Amino acid sequence: MKRAFKILILFLSINNLGRTQNLVSNPGFEYYASCPEYLSQLYEAVGWFDCGIDPDYFHYNSWGQVNVPNSVWGYQYAHSGLGMAGLGAFIREFPLGQANGREYIGTKLIDTLKVGKKYFISFYTNFAGNIQGYQKIATNKIGIRFSTKQSGGGPYRPALNNFAHLYTNTILSDTVNWVKISGSFIADSTYSHLTIGNFFDDFNTDTLLIGGPIYGRSASYYYVDDICVSEDSLYCNSFAGINELKDEDKYPFVYPNPSSDEIFIETGRNANCELILFNVFGQEVIKQPLTSKTKIDVNYLNNGTYFYIIRQNKLIIKRNKLIIAH
Repeated sequence: MKRAFKILILFLSINNLGRTQNLVSNPGFEYYASCPEYLSQLYEAVGWFDCGIDPDYFHYNSWGQVNVPNSVWGYQYAHSGLGMAGLGAFIREFPLGQANGREYIGTKLIDTLKVGKKYFISFYTNFAGNIQGYQKIATNKIGIRFSTKQSGGGPYRPALNNFAHLYTNTILSDTVNWVKISGSFIADSTYSHLTIGNFFDDFNTDTLLIGGPIYGRSASYYYVDDICVSEDSLYCNSFAGINELKDEDKYPFVYPNPSSDEIFIETGRNANCELILFNVFGQEVIKQPLTSKTKIDVNYLNNGTYFYIIRQNKLIIKRNKLIIAH
């Protein structure tokens, strides 16, 4: 009962934070029901679920296999914030007869898509550099498909029908830089869910051999972060997660960051603003109306990473992370 209540509170916190144009409630995998401890625990990421085999969840507050940035699949920071997901986009196991192996992650959208409306989509992905026990290959075709109900789950995978609403034809092999995949489409149904993965069969998926042991099996693994679905092209084109508006040279100006005891917020010409500060669990710890220059005491907060948004007339005009270090 306590766990269910905690998850409900997290959802409410996320929805309060996410009243923007993004229809994905936890787009950067920042918020969790419980911090992941092992692989195959995507279900701990609030709002996300396993749509096929056993995708993974990584977080800065975790350790061992699922730590950010030092996970079992390689050294990689999240695209923004502290969390990210991971999935096998192409898995071929011979002679076990498990060709077309795929992993998928999914979520329910905040609002159902409207038929005839144009939507803009984007997400970031990165090729993992350490696929243990498999011959390492890079692939293309990783993308997003929308549906009117939850797709797949557990050992059951979405159909490989060689269709996705957004996907890349480029083979992604960069293990350092995050790659943005973006596009748009006109909704032809009242879609309520999205699923991320490779929806194309082996014949329609291009591969590039990177290296690794030859055990008769090969795999391609990708991290995923900062998903956006929006009717607003400008919003989705510029969306980059926690860091999307990180330029501290522009108002509102928040300093010092990191902070030990107090922060100052200058709003410039922006009026009717407020600050909302969340901890890593998505819980609201400060809500403060802002003037042209506001001082806020943070001395009582525990050391760690926090996330803030600044709203003007209920519209988010800035978001970023704040480090507290006494």
